[in-house]
Amino acid sequence: MSAKSFTVTPTRVGCSQPTKGRSFRSIATFPRQRALGTSFTWTPTQQQSFRCMSSSTPKNGSSDKKDGDKTTAKALMNKDHDSFVENTTKINEYPTKVRPANASCNRVVITGSTKGLGLALAESFLKGGDCVCISSRSTEAVGEVVAQLQAEYGEERICGATCDVSIGDSVEALSNHIIEYMGGVDIWINNAGSNAYSFQPLIDFTPSQLEEVVLTNSLGTLMCSRAAIQLMSKQPEGGHIFLMEGAGSDGNATLKYAAYGYTKAGMKQLSKSLSSEVSHLPIGVHTLSPGMVATELLSSGRYTFGQRGRFFVNALAEPASVVSETVVPEIRALAELTPLRKNSAISFLTPVLALQKILRRVVLGENKDRYYAEKEHQKDRSKH
Repeated sequence: MSAKSFTVTPTRVGCSQPTKGRSFRSIATFPRQRALGTSFTWTPTQQQSFRCMSSSTPKNGSSDKKDGDKTTAKALMNKDHDSFVENTTKINEYPTKVRPANASCNRVVITGSTKGLGLALAESFLKGGDCVCISSRSTEAVGEVVAQLQAEYGEERICGATCDVSIGDSVEALSNHIIEYMGGVDIWINNAGSNAYSFQPLIDFTPSQLEEVVLTNSLGTLMCSRAAIQLMSKQPEGGHIFLMEGAGSDGNATLKYAAYGYTKAGMKQLSKSLSSEVSHLPIGVHTLSPGMVATELLSSGRYTFGQRGRFFVNALAEPASVVSETVVPEIRALAELTPLRKNSAISFLTPVLALQKILRRVVLGENKDRYYAEKEHQKDRSKH
């Protein structure tokens, strides 16, 4: 299958004219993309504003169907594997190693980093002087975000790649991209995750929704952890892998999102297993628990749990930028420890902090209606 090319024409911050357009070769030819073998031009000024990393309510109250393409793994896997080429999208032609001379700089890979917490983490690492590889299933989203971040933080510290974490060939292509454009990886964060933007009893989920949740969260984490270990085992300095925890990681029930909780319940166990497997290598495998983050994923369930649910969201949830500004310095500090820490847990919303937030909400009325009005709504489904 022939590759397609496209032109990214980013507009510099503070400049009235766009920078010179560049043509890049893309071999991320998904079966559902119809414009194969064609060219297109993407200019930020012609698009809607970039997705806000802390946005919680999309227009019309619906999730952004375009980002991530919402292509299920089943649709991809049912196609003849030889009928498409799954590879990375080369967003910029970098030297083999994009790492600055500063020895404290980390080469960071974050899956699912074109919006929400993933994008916020990327920005926080960039603010700290690190290099970042942006990744997502959507070629368009990767192009938009890379252009945005390059305009703000410089082209020499950012690259991007299209990747579906649930497909082995796609993850392998991401690894090749990392080797070619970053020369390796110091920190790999398995952030890509999904709940199919749905909160309902298990029997109401469609098979394709369940496959998206399980293949993205569970298989995707396994695939990417495997790739990260393969890369880091060839580096004298090793590296650190972070598995993303979430609701269900503590083993408690996750009413109306059982599949999501099921996929998160095994993250701690997996981190310990992988840490044992690489005990002879300078590689750390850790868990990262961001707590309740105000993103589209959380917003999609705002009517599922009624007034009580909105009470807890308003009391406990924080914008993605607030979470990232707290956990990224902890991640960077962990990466600098000598001797290397093999298995750690970084958590934003600790039990003590959660209790403090709830008490302030009850006693002081703090954060009431912060994201959503807590009064009863006709769309509430908490009684069903």
